[in-house]
Amino acid sequence: MAAGGSAGAANANLGGADGIAGSGAGALGGSSGSSAAPDSACAEHPTPQRTQGTALSLSIEPVLAAKPFVFGAPNALPDGGSVVPSNFRFYVSAVQLLRSSGDPVAVDLVTAAGEPEPYGVHLFTADDDDTTKLRVLAPAG
Repeated sequence: MAAGGSAGAANANLGGADGIAGSGAGALGGSSGSSAAPDSACAEHPTPQRTQGTALSLSIEPVLAAKPFVFGAPNALPDGGSVVPSNFRFYVSAVQLLRSSGDPVAVDLVTAAGEPEPYGVHLFTADDDDTTKLRVLAPAG
């Protein structure tokens, strides 16, 4: 299964995971195909999909033109120019894993402590190594 999406000119490659689909504030261009219930869409403490499961830690590795997108350093652009990111952030929400059949399975975003992420979103900030891991609670198997 593949991971991917679009964050402006950069793609977010969620390395080490099979089958990730996600959306959020323009971060990962894919759409989950479903929407959260209206009463939980903006809840600080959303209702979890499950209380038990398998915790997965997925690396977020942005790329630009098929090369690692390096924060604070020149990154070559396809047109020959370059860009030096000084503030690179995005949100990830509505993450789904894909079964081998291609069917999506919604998962919960969780903190390193295993608690649901506030508002059901994860903020990636390029200059904060703690945010480069996306953690989800998935069903066993």
